[in-house]
Amino acid sequence: MLPAQPVRERVLDFLKSNPTAWRAKALAAKLGIKIGPLRQELSRLQGEGKLVSCTVSAPNRPPQEEYRIAANALAVDLRKFIISSKKTPAERPAAQARGAARKAKPDGA
Repeated sequence: MLPAQPVRERVLDFLKSNPTAWRAKALAAKLGIKIGPLRQELSRLQGEGKLVSCTVSAPNRPPQEEYRIAANALAVDLRKFIISSKKTPAERPAAQARGAARKAKPDGA
């Protein structure tokens, strides 16, 4: 019988093959690992920069952390990633006003 793979390797292998965001409880259930050791390993991996996390909140629920593999841990060509920012609803009118002002300026100005 093969020796059991360490928690660290199981988490990294799984997240590399499934690069979507995962909550700790769902990840523990999927991998069959107890939540305590998994949370410790997720914290270590995040400290090393191999994982990134974000806090997700939903109405009437407490905020939860979601984890995903960091792009540098995937060993992919980082030049293929496009970095963009989305405007928040509060920023959209200001951006639209600036765009309209640019269009309204005469060419000689």
